[in-house]
Amino acid sequence: MARPASAKSADDMVAEAIAEQETIAATLRTAVSLCADAGDEGSAGLLTDRLESHEEGIRMLRASRF
Repeated sequence: MARPASAKSADDMVAEAIAEQETIAATLRTAVSLCADAGDEGSAGLLTDRLESHEEGIRMLRASRF
């Protein structure tokens, strides 16, 4: 069966997912910094945990590329 012209390759989809996760991670880093500057260590800690999860996802996606 032929692939539709608009379909993306697996490598393209993984690259897109990596880019999206990197954008989320960058946003979370900014939010952690803002929380820390405001003295809100609880929120900074919560966001740091979330950031670590996204960074792990980035590492896993990069490792899946051939």
